[in-house]
Amino acid sequence: MVVNLDKSEIAFSRNVPKCQKEDLAWILVVRVVEKHIKYLGLPALVGRCKRKIFQNLKDKIWKRLHWRCKSLSQAGKAVLLQLVVQAMPTYVMGYFLIPGNVCRELEGLIEDFLWHNKDKYFPRSDVFSVVAGPGSSYTWRSILAAKELIVAGTRWQIGSGHKIHLWTDRWIPRLLTFQIITTPNTLHIEATVADLLDEAGEWKEGLIRTIFRSEDVEVILGIAANTSSPDQLRSHYEKNG
Repeated sequence: MVVNLDKSEIAFSRNVPKCQKEDLAWILVVRVVEKHIKYLGLPALVGRCKRKIFQNLKDKIWKRLHWRCKSLSQAGKAVLLQLVVQAMPTYVMGYFLIPGNVCRELEGLIEDFLWHNKDKYFPRSDVFSVVAGPGSSYTWRSILAAKELIVAGTRWQIGSGHKIHLWTDRWIPRLLTFQIITTPNTLHIEATVADLLDEAGEWKEGLIRTIFRSEDVEVILGIAANTSSPDQLRSHYEKNG
């Protein structure tokens, strides 16, 4: 095996005298550095501030995602993600446990890359509520045909609750239906989950116990609502769904 001396370097601890550092560097014919920054593209040392260490990975993914992205179709974007972008963190994960906040930031980059133009196609609705029109293409009809399969595994993650219809939408963490068991009664049919939350974002427990069956009450009171965030339709099977 031949060692590439141009790419080789040596670092010493503080306890090594300067004269010994110079002698060893002269014998080995390598550069002396204060510390090793990277090895095979990975950080050689990981300190307390892990976020800064993995910033380079985030920057690389961002550059790849914005490479000719305007000229790529949705299918092209999916191919770029699958074959190129997703392989980049996989290599790093083979050596390091990437912090959760870094993973969430990477997921955010990918989601924004895929869906940042969705308002262009669904300005007054979303992909889950659209239907095929009389002039829809075969491709578009095929995409919508798979919609029911996707919807079957999704439910609303509660934020403000204003977008979620209380009686008809899927927002209860209950497998299969994800819906309320109680039949509509006191609250009108167009009521939203927001009607069950007070100004502080807490559940109106008294109202809930009055309106709903016991099977629904305990489930509802166990849901964590975040009124500072928007309502989001997510996969029930995600850890943060």
